[in-house]
Amino acid sequence: MKRFLQTITLLLFIAKASVLFAFEGELTIERINYRDTTYYKYFVKDNLIRIDELNTKNEIQGTLLFDLNNQTILAVNHLRKVYIDYQPNTLSRDYSMSIVRKTTESKKINGFACEKWTVSNPALDTKAVFWVTDGKYDFFLQLLLLWQKKDRLTQYYLQIPASRGYLPILAEEYYKNGKLKSKLEITQVDKKKIDDSVFEIPSDYFKYEF
Repeated sequence: MKRFLQTITLLLFIAKASVLFAFEGELTIERINYRDTTYYKYFVKDNLIRIDELNTKNEIQGTLLFDLNNQTILAVNHLRKVYIDYQPNTLSRDYSMSIVRKTTESKKINGFACEKWTVSNPALDTKAVFWVTDGKYDFFLQLLLLWQKKDRLTQYYLQIPASRGYLPILAEEYYKNGKLKSKLEITQVDKKKIDDSVFEIPSDYFKYEF
């Protein structure tokens, strides 16, 4: 019994320490493809994540609110002052045959020591390159698993085993001929306290029901 209680105490301590040292702060992200460039701000605190999509004038175009504990997503339209329950996508492609390589190649990107991981899929004729940094970024994998975006960079990343805690500072997708198709880069990481109000929907917004 004594050993059992010691084990429980240790597990509780580890869980508490994991939350205590988990990343809290703000990410600035730039996404480029052949059509345009999109900017995002991620706000992370405990199991809550807010993603703002911004235009070139740094104005918020829309917001997604994620609750990793309750596995819910809310989409917020600030112009109309409404929000809805966001339903994750249903995948139409099979990525299970993807080939994953965790290389020993490394370099510094935006101040972070990164290592190179690659994912390719013969059926899709594209290849993804991820430059990842190690740290207390457990939220990122959980976010992707809940969100289930259809884009290939997301789905390629989800094929990588043991990626929990890592953060891709730079992610690039290439065509078979080596031409860049799309790029996502975390240009800035600010570790700081985030106020709870960031994740709250304003009181004058209403929920839209289909």
